[in-house]
Formats: sequence, structure tokens, C-alpha cells
Amino acid sequence: MFLGYGRESHADTILAYGREHPDDWVYGQLRENPRYAEEVRKWMQAGVPESAQMRKEAEACGFGYFDLTDYQWFEEYAEAVTTYLLGAK
Repeated sequence: MFLGYGRESHADTILAYGREHPDDWVYGQLRENPRYAEEVRKWMQAGVPESAQMRKEAEACGFGYFDLTDYQWFEEYAEAVTTYLLGAK
């Protein structure tokens, strides 16, 4: 099973979650470094092609692939992944 992100908009989700959850590591990063949001966006931009390749290879081998941009929050994809793994044989 693999996780990836197919769209750069995943940066928006990471940043929004971090801004709303003081216990999240992104919250602290944003407070310490106001330019951290730009770093996250660059990271997402660079990772989209890699994630696309990972998806292609995972599906070719019969492995599950979850695109994190299909979920609003971490808890949503964590639940989907858990359900997948518990149902996997």
C-alpha cells in the first residue's frame, strides 16, 4: 500500500490543518518560520510527478494507492488506509 498526492493543492490541506491544530508540527513550523508555507508548496510541487509514478507502479503490482488530495484531513485518509489494511489479505 502506498500514499501519495496527485495535486499541489495538498499543500493547502497541510497548511490549513496545521493552522487549526496547535499540537501539529506544522503549527510550530509556521509560527517559527513565516516562509514555511512557501517551502511546503515547493515540496508538494516537486512531489506530484513522483507520486504519479508511484501510483502507476503500485497499481501495476496490485498494491493499494491512496491519493491524499482526495481527503480533507489526516483523520479521513488514516481511517481509509486502516480499513484497507485490515481488509487486506
